[in-house]
Amino acid sequence: MRNNKKVFVKTNDLNFFYRLNEKLSQVKIKYKILEFKKSLPALPSLILTTAEEAKTMDTPNKDYIQIVSYKKGEDFEKFFFKVLAAYRIGHRKYREMIVSIDPGTKHIGLVIFLDDFYLISHTFHKKRKLIKKIKSYREYLQEDDEDKFFIQFKIGIGVLWTALELVEYFFKNLPQVGNMKFSLIDESKSSKIKLRYNDKRLPKHETSALVIAFRNGIEVTRKNYLKVFHQLKSKQITRRELIKESKICNSGTFNYKLKKIAKKILDGDLSLSESYDIINENKQFY
Repeated sequence: MRNNKKVFVKTNDLNFFYRLNEKLSQVKIKYKILEFKKSLPALPSLILTTAEEAKTMDTPNKDYIQIVSYKKGEDFEKFFFKVLAAYRIGHRKYREMIVSIDPGTKHIGLVIFLDDFYLISHTFHKKRKLIKKIKSYREYLQEDDEDKFFIQFKIGIGVLWTALELVEYFFKNLPQVGNMKFSLIDESKSSKIKLRYNDKRLPKHETSALVIAFRNGIEVTRKNYLKVFHQLKSKQITRRELIKESKICNSGTFNYKLKKIAKKILDGDLSLSESYDIINENKQFY
C-alpha cells in the first residue's frame, strides 16, 4: 500500500493548524499531534509543520520520514497538494501526471494520477474551473524539471463539443506540447458504474473519469485533432472503431471483480499500470 505512512502534525501555529486540519478532514486523512518535546517517530511517517518550526527539529532519517513544511505566505493550496502527493505517492520528484476527464453537459469529472497512482478527483460545474485546477496542478509539479515532466490527457467524448473545446484550449494555452499526449476515449457505459470511496459514494462523473483512465483511445495532435473530431462527428470514425482501440474495459459495466480493482486503485494498493495487466489477464471481466 502506497499510503501506509503515519501522518503527524507538529506545530504551535494555530492558524496553520486550523487550515491544515480542515484540508486533512476533507480528504479523510487521519493524523496525530506530535508534541515538540517528543522526538520524531522511528517509523514510516509524514511530518507536517511550518518552515520555521522545521528548522528546530532533529534531522530526520529520510529513508522513512518525510517532512513537508509550509512557508509563510505560500499558496496554501499548493502546500496541501504537496502534502497529498507525499502521502499518496511518497517521493518528492514526480515524472508523469495522467489527467482523465469525463466532460458532461452540466458537470465535468476529473481524476488525477501521479506517477501511475491515484491522487485526487473533483467534479466541476464550469470548464474554466476545471482548466484552472489542471493548470495549477501542472505548475505545482513542473517547478524543478519541466523538460522531464510528462502529462497524458484522457478525454471522454460522450459530449463531443465539450471534449473539442477542452482539447482546443489545452493545445492553445499549455506550452511544451511535446511533453504531452492527448487521447480521445470511448466512455460508453462508464456512467453505469457505482463506487464507494472514503465511506461515501464517489460522484458519478468522477467515477466515469476513473473508468476513462482504464481505457485506451485515439491519439490526437495539434495537427490532426480538428480532422479527428470532424470524423467522429460525421461518424467516419464509428463507436465500434473506438471500442476496438479501447482495449482496456472496452465494453460492458464493471462487474464485482473490476469494482474491487477500482477500489484498490483509489486506496493506493494498485497502480494504473498494474490494473491494466490484471484486466488484460482476465478476459472474462469484459
